[in-house]
Amino acid sequence: MLYSNLWIAFGALCLCFQTQLLLFGTIEFSPVPAVISCGTLVIYGLHRIVGMLRTNSLTNLSPRFAIIKNIRFWIFSSFGLGILGLALSLFFLQKELILWLVAPGLIALGYVVPISKNGKRLRDYAFLKIFALTFTWAWLTVLLPALEKHLWPSVPVLFMSIERFLFLFAIAIAFDLRDVSIDQENQLKTIPLQLGIKKSKRWAILCLSLMLFLAFLNLRSDAYSLFSFGALFISATATSLLILGIKSRQSDYYYSGWIDGMLPFQFFLVALGFI
Repeated sequence: MLYSNLWIAFGALCLCFQTQLLLFGTIEFSPVPAVISCGTLVIYGLHRIVGMLRTNSLTNLSPRFAIIKNIRFWIFSSFGLGILGLALSLFFLQKELILWLVAPGLIALGYVVPISKNGKRLRDYAFLKIFALTFTWAWLTVLLPALEKHLWPSVPVLFMSIERFLFLFAIAIAFDLRDVSIDQENQLKTIPLQLGIKKSKRWAILCLSLMLFLAFLNLRSDAYSLFSFGALFISATATSLLILGIKSRQSDYYYSGWIDGMLPFQFFLVALGFI
């Protein structure tokens, strides 16, 4: 579930549904959620495949990479399923929305495949890595659903986009904390390696605090209900506690399961207010 990318694709789908609920009060099974979730399967599947090719000759693998190597069939299966679903959903997608997929699509592709002669990807450039990742996620899970209903440009959507960016940025910092030793070996100067563990956690908490400030502005403008703001507050608090609970030798399930799980968790909290 975790390493075949179904969990993260489900998280992307949930964030898209959350945007729909907050903007127009209902969930619609339109081509947009399908494009986002299937596209996530494709990009993350490609990332796994590139990783397997790079570590194919290695024998002393970490537990995470050993598991990934052992479930190759499921990774390739979900990758193929993602390609099929993406092709079908793009066929039914509004033509004007396809242009809005070009920029995030290229960034996402450059995140997992080499973009330079020395074989570097966007994820191999420290600060560019985290901004590229969170910008793409915020763009796809907020702007695309809003554009489908012609709700962009608007101030509430702008605030929601920044709010989503900050939420995902905090989660991205958590994953950089997980990869400290690997990034150190590769001389990749990520936020934790530049600021240290404690300061990085503080920055993540600051991002979540700013996320709530943006949500409060949408509450004041009646774009959010009080229940929706409360749901986002609980989500930010839970995410903060998980980030504060990160230890030097934390199981990878803590990140891939619990921290990535904050994506569907936030959606389900928001959805409770629309039942």
